[in-house]
Amino acid sequence: MRADDPAAAVAPPLPAAALDASSSATDKPAPAFKLREGSKLIDAVGRFRQSGDALVFIDSQNREITGLPNLNLERIARTLRSAEEPEAVVWSVSGAITEFGGRNYVLIKRAVHRSATAPPPPEVVGRPEVLAQPAIAASGSPAAAASDEVAPLHSR
Repeated sequence: MRADDPAAAVAPPLPAAALDASSSATDKPAPAFKLREGSKLIDAVGRFRQSGDALVFIDSQNREITGLPNLNLERIARTLRSAEEPEAVVWSVSGAITEFGGRNYVLIKRAVHRSATAPPPPEVVGRPEVLAQPAIAASGSPAAAASDEVAPLHSR
């Protein structure tokens, strides 16, 4: 073949070992329990862990399912980057399971962030001495103060 021949630009066929899906670049052993291709993950509760460039979803049964790149996974990654303890964040995930090379992957359709800890208190704007006072309901009784009805704060 000539050097300027377009057929010469075609890459040579890959050896059979390169096409073996069971060997990966990391050579990690395949998980013992796999989900079937086409299975649905519906509101599965778990956490995400960064593994190289990938995010791995670890469900309540400790199955590790690598997330396939899409906008939902990008949003999860962004949320985890801003978290103090990313692996402590609990998620509810729904998606489609795929299988390749003896491993499971999930194409995330929906992910809802559930905090592992109590959310921070809402920001309150006002004078500190007014904010430090307990809420008293219009009736003035402590029992009424526990309800959703709160008396308006009066300015001095």
